[in-house]
Amino acid sequence: MLWEIIKKEIKELVKTKRLLIIGVLFFIVTTALSVVSALYLEQGPNEMVSSVLYSIVLLFVSLLAIMLSYDSIAGERSKGSLSLVLSKPVHRSIIFLGKFLAILLFSGLIFLLISSWGYWLNTAIFGEFPSGGEVLSAYRFFLSALLPIACWAAFGMFFSTLFKSPTTALVMVLILWILVLPMISEIPLTYYLAQELMGPSGPGGQTQLELNLPAWAKVLYAFNPDNSFSELRGQLFGSSILGFSVFNLAESFAALAAFFVIFLPSGMQLFRRLSLE
Repeated sequence: MLWEIIKKEIKELVKTKRLLIIGVLFFIVTTALSVVSALYLEQGPNEMVSSVLYSIVLLFVSLLAIMLSYDSIAGERSKGSLSLVLSKPVHRSIIFLGKFLAILLFSGLIFLLISSWGYWLNTAIFGEFPSGGEVLSAYRFFLSALLPIACWAAFGMFFSTLFKSPTTALVMVLILWILVLPMISEIPLTYYLAQELMGPSGPGGQTQLELNLPAWAKVLYAFNPDNSFSELRGQLFGSSILGFSVFNLAESFAALAAFFVIFLPSGMQLFRRLSLE
């Protein structure tokens, strides 16, 4: 029964116009970055994927999951079709989980296909084939994108269940994604980085940018899956975008898992108690 729900949801996702819009934009940005990185920045595929500019591409990981999940419940509720779905002899938890898995698998497949296109396009233009180890590192990273996709899909479905209107759910999720979570998560990092910059300098007058954030500051920083995913990328490629690491590999995984564990069970519990009156 779960697989039947997943197939039904994927068929619905394929029909959405926003998927086409986001997919086309994702493809264009990835293609442009691959060409620019190879021709003008002289970066091979692994250098491109680990660069600061690639963060632009990674925005689509979050955006894709959010745009496919924000109306997963509220959309059907507003159209009146949710009552029909709930009338079937299927437990509500299975319905919720089926919707979530459809978004996760579909978004993950799109990301993997477009990222692979960009990776091998850069390889062809750059003219230097990556080693087996480099390819393995890149694809470990591409597959790890399932983690933030799972986080943002659970986040979007939580608010989709919380609000009756898909528009309200979308506005709330976008405000939290774009403004609130980044602002809260960056406060401790900004504060402690400023302390380091004003502190003693290292050899040759160079400031030491090795931050050892206290536990509470790491928790705040971790409450944005995009931060945790960025740290995970730095650990997988051995080069941090910030110039230093806030999390190690285990902490990066743990931060993503914690966010997921907060929102998926919460959304599922809301859905189980949801009243259509």
